[in-house]
Amino acid sequence: MKLDEMGTTAQESTSMFALLLQTIIALALIIAVIYFLLRFVSKRSNALFGRTGIRMLGGCSLGSQKSLQIVQIGTTLYIVGVGENVHLLRYIDDPDEVNELLDLLEVRGASASNPVFMGELVNRWFRKKAGTGEAFESMFQMKVKEARQRRESMEKELFNNGEKEKGEEK
Repeated sequence: MKLDEMGTTAQESTSMFALLLQTIIALALIIAVIYFLLRFVSKRSNALFGRTGIRMLGGCSLGSQKSLQIVQIGTTLYIVGVGENVHLLRYIDDPDEVNELLDLLEVRGASASNPVFMGELVNRWFRKKAGTGEAFESMFQMKVKEARQRRESMEKELFNNGEKEKGEEK
């Protein structure tokens, strides 16, 4: 009886091992099929967009159904706002600036969909558009100084008017 029990246990462990091995092999085959399908689809989509010269470099969501996209057509980059309508925000045709942005995209690992990265690009664009940040800061300081001087002159005027009224009452 012991031989029968041991033989049955040995057969069960062997069949359990075979079942586990079959499961692992099937899982590996499924993963391989998925991997090759993804490679095939990505090559196919790159080939389609590569022929037309249009390449999506990235984008980020700005809210409900609104986004900012960077598109390369030929050697020109387009920054496009997409919402209910599509608006061209800026086009970049300067080769140095195009190369700089493309290098940034490669360094970031093509993570242009990262909102922080897109924010950096938009900030860079606005800095170049508005000049330097120093010009804004100096103008801001000048306006603060003017407001302070206006407030001080109004306080002096009110103080002097108050003193004159007190003198007239006596």
